[in-house]
Amino acid sequence: MKIFDIDIFKPPFELPTMDLVMIWARSREAFPDLNWLRNLVRQASSEAECA
Repeated sequence: MKIFDIDIFKPPFELPTMDLVMIWARSREAFPDLNWLRNLVRQASSEAECA
């Protein structure tokens, strides 16, 4: 699997699951550039979970 031109491989051992949490100020919810970044992080983490 490739994300952002980086090869991602499963490790040869079991890893514990991790929770990803994003926190931001409510006053920043209307900023399109920050919304873009949050969506990019969501997409990348979702794709990584499927690997």
